[in-house]
Amino acid sequence: MADLTLEDFESVDFHKCLHESWKKELEAKWNCTLEDDAHIALAMPLDELPDRTQIQVIKGEDVNTVVTLTVPSLRALFRGNANPGEIVSAPDARCQWIIELFETNWIEMVDNDIVDVPRDCEMLDYYTALRRRPDGRSLGRMHDLLWQIWCFLAANYEISVGEYTSVMARLGRSARTFQMGVSSTNMYSNLSGVYDGTLHPDEGDIIFSAKE
Repeated sequence: MADLTLEDFESVDFHKCLHESWKKELEAKWNCTLEDDAHIALAMPLDELPDRTQIQVIKGEDVNTVVTLTVPSLRALFRGNANPGEIVSAPDARCQWIIELFETNWIEMVDNDIVDVPRDCEMLDYYTALRRRPDGRSLGRMHDLLWQIWCFLAANYEISVGEYTSVMARLGRSARTFQMGVSSTNMYSNLSGVYDGTLHPDEGDIIFSAKE
């Protein structure tokens, strides 16, 4: 992880900006007007996902507002032209922000027993597949949940395909570094100790076991 402070994150021009396609559909489902920075949360079911393209979200923290959106493509949600290129050393604050948003959410899934602790070799496979083909075939439940997290983040924040690709390549290299044999879970063990909430850019993104 880059040695960044909370002030570094606050200086980044990276704010919630709800994707127009999600905004229109959610306004219709909730019969309300949403601001671009409206707080919505990803409602993560405890049981199996029938279809990863069916993404449940809620308004604020009210589990009674859970609705399902059909999201056929992650790639279609990317916005902007930013292209940081290969992240050779420490990511800049913006890319680190994206990384932490993503990692804290999947760590939270594991901590809440949504999925088992993933092996490092599995995370490497998932990251490689997501980087090469964002909307490629499913590799299983964990891969589907990672895909949903990315859809949720891309719908809430302006993330370009260039930023996504750079971040996924960096995460893939991290998974390869952590891997120590076929059964190691060093990535989870390390990250779960690092993310204590002090640098989490945006808390409260996932609500568990919500049902429509």
